[in-house]
Amino acid sequence: MLVGWIARGAGNWRFRSATPVVLGLLGYWGWAIISSFHASQRDVAFDYVITLAKIVLPCIIGLTQIDSTKKLKQLIWVVVVSYGYIGYEMNMSYLSGYNRAEIDGFGGGRSAFGIGLVAAFGPAVYLGLAAPKAWQKAVAFISALLILHTTFLTYSRGALVALIITGGVAILITPKRPREFGVLAIVALLGITLTGQRLQERFMTIFAGEQHRDASAESRVELWQDCIALMRAHPVLGVGPGHFPIVSWELGWDPGHSGLGKEAHTLWLQVGAELGVPGLASILLFYGSCLWLVFPLCLRNSAVPDPWHRDAARMVVSAIVGFAIAAQFVSMEFLEIPYYIAIVGAGLLKLKVKPVPVTVPRPVISPTSIVPGYARVVP
Repeated sequence: MLVGWIARGAGNWRFRSATPVVLGLLGYWGWAIISSFHASQRDVAFDYVITLAKIVLPCIIGLTQIDSTKKLKQLIWVVVVSYGYIGYEMNMSYLSGYNRAEIDGFGGGRSAFGIGLVAAFGPAVYLGLAAPKAWQKAVAFISALLILHTTFLTYSRGALVALIITGGVAILITPKRPREFGVLAIVALLGITLTGQRLQERFMTIFAGEQHRDASAESRVELWQDCIALMRAHPVLGVGPGHFPIVSWELGWDPGHSGLGKEAHTLWLQVGAELGVPGLASILLFYGSCLWLVFPLCLRNSAVPDPWHRDAARMVVSAIVGFAIAAQFVSMEFLEIPYYIAIVGAGLLKLKVKPVPVTVPRPVISPTSIVPGYARVVP
C-alpha cells in the first residue's frame, strides 16, 4: 500500500479545513511513539504503536486520495456493505442455534463489535435515504436491518447506549420531511420491537445505584477511578501504550481467564492513563474537531458542492456522537470504523466549498430622482 501510494505521487496533502483532524490523528500516534520510550515494557508499547499505525496510515493515505464526492461515496458504501455482510453471517449463526455475536464477538470482543455495528448503522440508513436508485436503497436498508439486529444480538449495554444516542442525534439533525420522518419512525419502531427483555434488564443496570449495580457495572466505576489516579500520577507520558492491563495487576485487579490483565473499560480514560494528557488531548482533537467542523454542513442552507454532502455530514455527526458516549464504557483503541467515519468527515471538509463574497453593485442615482423638475439636456 505504501509503495503504491508513493509511486503514484503520495496524493494531495492540501487538507484545508480538515487540517485539525489530521493533526489530532498524527498527534495521537506520535505521542504514543514518544510514550513508548518511557514505558516499562517496550515490546508491549511498540506493539501498540505498530497496531495503531495500521489504522493511522491507511486513514492518512485514504484522505490524501479523496478528491471527489465519488470517492467519499465509495468509502461509505464499502463500510456499509461490509458490515451488512458481517451482520448477515451473525444472523445466520444465530438462526442455526449459536449466537456468535454474543459468545465470540468479532474483531475485538462483544462490546466493541456492538459499538462498531452502531457506527455503521447510521451511514446505512442515510445511504438508503440519499440513494438515487431503488436497488441501492434496497442494499442500504437491508444492510441497516442486518446491522441493527446483530447489534441486539451482542447484548452489549454500551452498544445499546450508542444506538440510542445515535438515533437521538439523527432525529435532531435530520430534516423533518415526510420521507425522512417515516424512515426514522420505522427505525425507532424496529428498535423497540427487537430489544428483548434480557437486553432491557442489562441496560437498566447502567442507572442502578451503587448498592444495586451488578459486578460488571461496579467494576467499571472503580476502573475509571484508577485511570484518573494514574493520569494524576503520570500526566505527561502516562504509564505507557498498552500498559494499563499490566499496571492493573499492581492495582489489585484479577487478570481474568485470558491472563493478559484487566482493561479499563473506557477508551478516553484508558488513553489518558496510558499516554498522559497530551495523548488524550490529541485523540479528543481528532474526533472533536471533526464533529465541530462537520456539524455546520448538516444544515439545509450550508454551502456544499453536492447535496449528498449534507446527508454524509449527518451520518458522520450522529455516528461520532454515539461512539463518543459509548466509548466511555469500552476499551477499544483499535476499533477501526470510528476512525474511518471521521475520515469521511475530514473528506467532506477537504472538499468543502469556500464561501464566495457577494459584491452588490451600487445603485446609479440620476439627478432627476434627487431634484424635482431637473432635466438633463443632451446635446
